[in-house]
Amino acid sequence: MKKRFCVAALILISSLAVSCSTNESSSSDSTSSSSTNDNSSTSTSTSTHDKTQDLVLNSFGVKGETSSSSDTITVSDDSLTQNLEVVIKNINQDSFVDLVLNVSFSDTDETYTVGSEDYSCTTTTVSEDSNYVTKVDFSLTLDTTYFTADNNYSVNVTISKIDFVEEDSTAVTATLTNEPTKLTIGYSGFDFDGYKEDDVITYNHVKYLYLSSGCLLAYDVDDSTIEDITIGGVVNTCTYNNVPVKYEISVGDNTFKQSSGIKTVTFDDTVTSIGDNAFYGCTSLTTATISKSLSSINFFAFRGCPLFSSIDVDSENKNYSSLDGLLYNKDQTTLIIVPSAKTSVDLPSTLTEINKAAFYDCESLTSIVIPDSVTTIGESAFSNCKSLKSITLPDNVSSIGFATFDTCTALTSVVLPKNLETIDSCAFSNCKSLSSIDIPNMVTSIGKSAFAYTNNLKSIVIPDSVASIEEGAFKSCGIESITLSNNLTSINDSVFSECSNLKSIVIPNSVTSIKHCAFSDCSSLTDVTFSNTLESIGDRAFQCCTSLSSISFPASLRTIDECSFSDCTSLASVIFLSGCTTIGDFAFNGCSKLTSITLPATLTTIERSAFETSNSLKIVIPKSVTSMDYSIFGYKTVTVYCEATSKPDGWSETWIHEGYQTAYWYSEESNTDGSHWRYVDGVPTIWALIP
Repeated sequence: MKKRFCVAALILISSLAVSCSTNESSSSDSTSSSSTNDNSSTSTSTSTHDKTQDLVLNSFGVKGETSSSSDTITVSDDSLTQNLEVVIKNINQDSFVDLVLNVSFSDTDETYTVGSEDYSCTTTTVSEDSNYVTKVDFSLTLDTTYFTADNNYSVNVTISKIDFVEEDSTAVTATLTNEPTKLTIGYSGFDFDGYKEDDVITYNHVKYLYLSSGCLLAYDVDDSTIEDITIGGVVNTCTYNNVPVKYEISVGDNTFKQSSGIKTVTFDDTVTSIGDNAFYGCTSLTTATISKSLSSINFFAFRGCPLFSSIDVDSENKNYSSLDGLLYNKDQTTLIIVPSAKTSVDLPSTLTEINKAAFYDCESLTSIVIPDSVTTIGESAFSNCKSLKSITLPDNVSSIGFATFDTCTALTSVVLPKNLETIDSCAFSNCKSLSSIDIPNMVTSIGKSAFAYTNNLKSIVIPDSVASIEEGAFKSCGIESITLSNNLTSINDSVFSECSNLKSIVIPNSVTSIKHCAFSDCSSLTDVTFSNTLESIGDRAFQCCTSLSSISFPASLRTIDECSFSDCTSLASVIFLSGCTTIGDFAFNGCSKLTSITLPATLTTIERSAFETSNSLKIVIPKSVTSMDYSIFGYKTVTVYCEATSKPDGWSETWIHEGYQTAYWYSEESNTDGSHWRYVDGVPTIWALIP
């Protein structure tokens, strides 16, 4: 009878050092073993589950030749797995061995090929006699669609090529081990009352997909008007070889997504798992009843169910329990799911952990008392609790995880644990009503977007314990003033970007860098005090700070990156102390009120459009500048006094645009050609205009 099945194979190749015969005898050994192979390769034996069977692959000769071995096995029971090991002996040097391996299974009608692929492995040296060996391990798993037990299948393994990388190895021979390899074969599938893989089974208005592993996957309902469903109970009399078969049912990801008619769901003892978003958007769902067999429930299984109010768990379940309609682990130390319709909860004193997303989407919850026994609160634990107004966290909690209170839009106050060390990314983002918060002096880091979009937060003090504030931590906050930690070394990307109410900022002396967009679009910012250790200002750091009228850079500053102060339309005064070496692309582009600027004598590089500011700008370019990019002033009308006596070689030919900018070159000698200047009482003056 013809049988059909599919094969999945994993071949592992590893190196193993073993003692083997000398190189001089390998050729004769190979010949002898080859003869043995002719007689033994057709031997037949049978195997049942949990027993092993010998499969011997004998010798093969010089490179490029082939060798094969076959045996016959009987497949039965509940697994179909082959573990195969081949050891190649008597390789006379360290080499990379290139093997082509062919494995197939066949019955009397057809051959099913596992694969023919090219693998490489490395020979290893035995310390005692410097001989070499390579071991090749196979692990094959066969997954059947149709099968009849006790059918004999031949197992054929062929090594069709062996090559060595080294050019001088043309005479190499190799011998397969005379020790038998081990082969275990069993059967993993069974006929499910005539169903085959991918068949759809409908039972009690629930659709199931039959999987070849003998499992069923619940994935839909056949009637959108059904209000109460039971998952499980399908084909109770399923047997294999007249023996009852235990089958399992899984509820897949997004299985009943937006099935708006379902009001209650019951899982029977054949259901073992519920997937991600399995009941997402079931807007009428109110209760779920969990059987004793359920062992895995995704934390988002019932997300987006606004009427969901109760989970009831069978008391014999070994993994879960319920109390007041909430889902806990068995001993109620971990809170797993709070149904989203809950308006209040009473948590047990046994509780130590609030699981990831436990209160997610509990939009009617207004307040909560967390027991002092709680030490861990998972990420997104209270996310989208849009009616929660206040909360006090136990002092034993040391970390507030990712998005823990994200989008708690009614939250006005929160008391943080005195032992808190970490505020993670998005912890309080989008808490639009949060007006104040005291950060404990044990906190060392504030994560990305931790307080982003907290529009009502007016002021905040960052204690000196904080060494790191990550990207966007206070982006688009309502803060008007902030005190920074004296242990910060940098103001990171977008930390205070779009804080449109922030009026002033003092950068601590510990800070050496201000990074990308750190204060961009702070439209009310008028006063910035830089640290005296500041070395770099990143790109767009103060872009569009439209109220900033003056800045004074410290002597420690070395680099101003591109667009750092672009479109600061009120900026009229810029003071450099000696130290800065580079001004980047568009650094002061669009600063329309900047009419004069004195650059430091340490400056060496000015990049493209750095001073495309106003039509009345007057500027002195120090003689230290050796590199000047093109179009420094764009198409603005600018008067440029160059301390160089002529254009340096490192300046672009188009550093100015004729007709828009006029450049004057320095000269101590009188020069009335109209293109030279000198200082008169410290003021740049064109020679032709000197009386």
